[in-house]
Amino acid sequence: MLLAFVGVSRPQNRTLYFSNQYRSDVTTMPQTDSFTVDDPIYVVLNLSNGKNTIGDLVSTDPSTGKKNFWLCFSPGAAEQNFKGVTPKCVGILPEPLSGDVLNAKAFAYKILPPGSDLARNKTDLSEGVVNLISAYRNDGRPVEVPFTYYIYGKADRPLKAGEVVVSCQNWDQSATGKYLKDAESKADNDELAGRKSIITNWVKGLTSKRNDPALEKAIRASIQSPVLRIVFLTPGYDIIRNDLGIVVRKVIKTVYVYKWVKTGKCYAYWQSYGYESLGGGAFNTDLGSWRTYTDDGWHVAELNVPGTYGFPSGEGWEVDCSTFGG
Repeated sequence: MLLAFVGVSRPQNRTLYFSNQYRSDVTTMPQTDSFTVDDPIYVVLNLSNGKNTIGDLVSTDPSTGKKNFWLCFSPGAAEQNFKGVTPKCVGILPEPLSGDVLNAKAFAYKILPPGSDLARNKTDLSEGVVNLISAYRNDGRPVEVPFTYYIYGKADRPLKAGEVVVSCQNWDQSATGKYLKDAESKADNDELAGRKSIITNWVKGLTSKRNDPALEKAIRASIQSPVLRIVFLTPGYDIIRNDLGIVVRKVIKTVYVYKWVKTGKCYAYWQSYGYESLGGGAFNTDLGSWRTYTDDGWHVAELNVPGTYGFPSGEGWEVDCSTFGG
């Protein structure tokens, strides 16, 4: 017989609920209807008003053969589009399962530590929960974090455990907000540190598709900083037309490395160089430059640099100056 866990209302005898207050006597932990952003989140199994024990909730996961009570962070398909928001199921009971736990009438599991402890006290579910809260915090409404559970053999499907409702007021001042900001900053710094060697080696390995000293000279003259390397990505010019099919310019995609004298740092950059159309197949002789967009004209074009998410046109990425004689 499947135990009934009510997922929406708040009756006094509810057996599965969420709380922000841990107590050594788990049966006295109160249900929390609305959490603040820095609150801890506990899931509580409270069978004190019935005949069952925690052991009656244990089942075997057929994919692993392990026994436990299985709780799942269950974001929807749209929510999974956010970075770090991935469904995950965990056994919340400590392993190996002991008689004390199985015979108990109540048990509490920490889903999320308080915001002040996030940096040093993560849980198996905390990353996904925090990322979902962060993703939806700008809507101005409380964020609903969904959970389900499994009791294999009695219900081989996810059953609704309910939603944890989190208010995100004062996000920037919260410990959770500051933790995520610091984590994102560190990730950005780590990415930049790794990206420098990647883009350096990538540019170093490029072979120019066009030999055009006059064009190279004109490009160098148009850039105020010293240019250490120029690579043409195509042998000829691309013809750019407007929505009516009229030729507006001819351009060639170009990667170059320059040195920013004020800092002594070097950067790789790419854009299109070329000439405006004068009509009738003639073109201006004054060199122009343009950020490159995709064919739809709405999105910045990106070069495929393995190990990165794409090198956008018009964005300078730091490289090792010594590799290019700088």
